[in-house]
Amino acid sequence: MSDGAEKKELLKFGDCMSFCIGQIIGSGIMVLTGIALARTGRGVPLGFVVAAAIIMITMVPLAVLGAGMPGTGGNYVYVRELIGRKSGFVYVVMFAVSQCLISTFALGFADYLIAVVPGVNRTLAAMALLIVCTGFNMVGVKTAAKLQTAMVVVLLVALGAYIVFGLPKVNFAGFFEPGAIMPNGFLNFLQASALLYFPMGGAKFIAELGGDIENPGKNIPRSMFLSTGIVAIFYALMGVVAAGVLPIDQVAGKTLVVSAQEIFPRPIYLFFVIGGALFALATTLNGTLSWITKGLYVAAKEGWIPESMADENKYGVPYKLLIVFFIIGAVPILTGMDVSFISSLGVGLTVICNVLPVGSAFFFAEKKPEAYKNATFKVSVPALKAFSVVSIILLLATGWLNLRDLTMPTWISLVVFAILCVLYANVREKKVIEKAQANGGK
Repeated sequence: MSDGAEKKELLKFGDCMSFCIGQIIGSGIMVLTGIALARTGRGVPLGFVVAAAIIMITMVPLAVLGAGMPGTGGNYVYVRELIGRKSGFVYVVMFAVSQCLISTFALGFADYLIAVVPGVNRTLAAMALLIVCTGFNMVGVKTAAKLQTAMVVVLLVALGAYIVFGLPKVNFAGFFEPGAIMPNGFLNFLQASALLYFPMGGAKFIAELGGDIENPGKNIPRSMFLSTGIVAIFYALMGVVAAGVLPIDQVAGKTLVVSAQEIFPRPIYLFFVIGGALFALATTLNGTLSWITKGLYVAAKEGWIPESMADENKYGVPYKLLIVFFIIGAVPILTGMDVSFISSLGVGLTVICNVLPVGSAFFFAEKKPEAYKNATFKVSVPALKAFSVVSIILLLATGWLNLRDLTMPTWISLVVFAILCVLYANVREKKVIEKAQANGGK
């Protein structure tokens, strides 16, 4: 295992697919579709297509890296090895902050639960899911994978039912009415597509589990692209149903419960909400918690933060770091932060952070020629550099579209935090280098 703990039971290709599909299908279709509908009306299906295209392009550099340098905390390791130690640390810390997004998965779960069990306390329901998923991940990634596989099967059946029952009821003529696709202009359409980028890109995080995967060089890129393609088809068709069954003013800003009530008989409606919506959000949260600690785990082992933070329980799980992310998810839930604000902030930060691992692929063939040569999935060096440059441009544009409406105090806080991370990295780097040299590294 690279950069990780002692070897554990490894994830097979089927496990990788379950994690990827469960990671992709979640807040995107269940929570953010309504927000996207409010911004771009019946342009949502096209927005999913645009988001999928951006994802496929930006995943190429990461897939090549995953095939050539698989390891625990993949994205952090790519940045550290190909750009520099300090850049790697800044990346992993800023990315950790962006994971306030996990609260949206739990809150979305609570909103759908209330639709079938009125009177349920939203905060308690969201915290209960966060606690359960944290508990499953406390007993190891393989246990979490078994839960994930079971939920993903039910999830796909439920989403398939939404498409099958919904398409016959779609008013397709409405998509061709003047202004139907972009009623609020092209910029708002791009904002909607940018918002949908994050959930469409969930598969790339399988690279974080590189040290826990059987034959990672093959299974990481295969599961990335195949899962994204499958889900993109589901999303586009579901977007057609969500935008076409009812007038836009009835579904804008709402969950899929509104359209589901219109298309389903009561028993199937309940199955959709439970097996589709609830499982979608649960699988995303469960999958996220399975890899979210990996980058900080490696950083702690290297000395960027106290090494004790990487302490593992008897199942090989860095439980202290998992608790840190539990807290990051719990704070927005307990303080009642706005879901739309959390989504824009978290997605924007995540996308901007991804510039570093994607950009590191630009230097892959030059700095790690042997790893590039042995990669089981790769493109030519000029093509890899071109994909990296285009991906960086797309990511920066997507990140800006998500962050552009944040308040000035929020912007100031982010800039100050980023500066503090850079200053800390410059001060701490000497000790990290000394530790690496003492351990025989460089």
